[in-house]
Amino acid sequence: MSKKHITKNIVTSSVSEFQRLEIKYLISNNIVDILIPDLLQHLEYDSYSINGEYDIFSVYFDTQDLQAFEAKMAGNNKRQKFRIR
Repeated sequence: MSKKHITKNIVTSSVSEFQRLEIKYLISNNIVDILIPDLLQHLEYDSYSINGEYDIFSVYFDTQDLQAFEAKMAGNNKRQKFRIR
């Protein structure tokens, strides 16, 4: 059975206080089928939505000597990640 990733992001309102906590959960598709109709009662589609949903693709960048990758592998919690969505 395939599972979907659910991601929770918490970001403070001030750039100078930027903190992010990202927690990822694997949940079964039957739970997703229950959650989505409930969530849709509280959410609005954004202007990019044509048929109710769309894919988001992220491209991550690193330095030539892979500093971001090395920081992740070293367990550095204060690393930087550069992403384009």
